[in-house]
Amino acid sequence: MNNIAPTPSRADQAIAADEEAEKCVLGALLTGRSVIQELEGEIDPRVFFFLASRKIFAAIVELYARGVPIDIVVLTQYLRETGQLESVGGALAVTQLATRYDKTITIARYQLSVLGELFSKRQLVELGKELIKASSVTDVSQLLSAVESVVIDVKSRSAEKLPLTPLVEFKTPSQLKNFIPPPGIMLAGDCHIVRGLTFVIGGAPGIGKSRAAVALAQAGGTGKEWFGLTVQRQFKTMIDQNETVFSDSPRNLAN
Repeated sequence: MNNIAPTPSRADQAIAADEEAEKCVLGALLTGRSVIQELEGEIDPRVFFFLASRKIFAAIVELYARGVPIDIVVLTQYLRETGQLESVGGALAVTQLATRYDKTITIARYQLSVLGELFSKRQLVELGKELIKASSVTDVSQLLSAVESVVIDVKSRSAEKLPLTPLVEFKTPSQLKNFIPPPGIMLAGDCHIVRGLTFVIGGAPGIGKSRAAVALAQAGGTGKEWFGLTVQRQFKTMIDQNETVFSDSPRNLAN
């Protein structure tokens, strides 16, 4: 009774499940091993209600245990090799996890809290169903023991739950002056390029915006400075070349 695994139904999905929240957490885990390391002690696998989410989470855990760098390409290949890719929605569904959802640690923690609450509700609903089925049981002590085990499980998770970090935090000018970003957030410079945010490289035509983007990719991969800005941690860059011909990329990289 303590490890109740409810069978998904339309009513349960409407009341006590959030597929978007599950995908948001999975998308955060796909950003790298450091995120998994930070969240691994906070994730109870049972909070994932949908079968596709459970399969993807299990795949991420398996790849992490093997020490394999985790991204959408590696995850997609693993799911394909294990015959699970189509059952989770195909390659597009995996790609959307990394491109569609906000992947910051703060958002992931918030969604984990939501999923934990929903799981507790599912446990209690399932417990109620079991009690109705067992209404004719003569061994009341055994029934009470089963009820107690579920209640203790729900209460222990509630007691261990960390207070939520506000999604938006306002600071005074004096607080901003001494503000130190959380570890792993800054990518380059002094908050010039920050993980999870958008920045624009602007300038007149021909000034070198594309070359600057290529230089950023090189800096992120090597850890070297980018136009005088210190790279705080290495990162990957995807360049979608729309304006210049693709053949220019090798020349830019060489320069």
